[in-house]
Amino acid sequence: MQAKPGMEGALALRRWRRAAKLSPPTAAKELGISERMLAYYEASTHAVPRPILLASRALASGLDDRPAMTRDRWVSLVGNLLEYERGVPVVGRMVKARNREGLRDFLDFVRTGPAPDLALTDPALFQTLRAAVTRAQLGGLAKFHVSEAM
Repeated sequence: MQAKPGMEGALALRRWRRAAKLSPPTAAKELGISERMLAYYEASTHAVPRPILLASRALASGLDDRPAMTRDRWVSLVGNLLEYERGVPVVGRMVKARNREGLRDFLDFVRTGPAPDLALTDPALFQTLRAAVTRAQLGGLAKFHVSEAM
């Protein structure tokens, strides 16, 4: 008997949480989502997004889902996001300058968004970065990748 479409993600998420012996509130916090969304995902009323499944796998493996970034790269990324939020065409500027590392950081951040723990340590920055990421996602930037030919 095959599982209904979307059920695989729910089953994998539920298995991860139970294997890790996490309560729903703790699991939701670890994944950076609300308890309500976790409940929806586990009940299969909403499809589990791929980043959530990948995060649960990374957590199960003991891996951080975000690679370490140097302070200089972080400062540059935040500056680019703040400029993007103000309407400055930073993506075009990075492409023109052939800044592969900066563009890759920017697009990766657009896909993943700010870490949820930033909301606790610097709520204003979290809100600003979240707004910039949302604007970039709505603009379609989440689907782009830095090509090797750049």
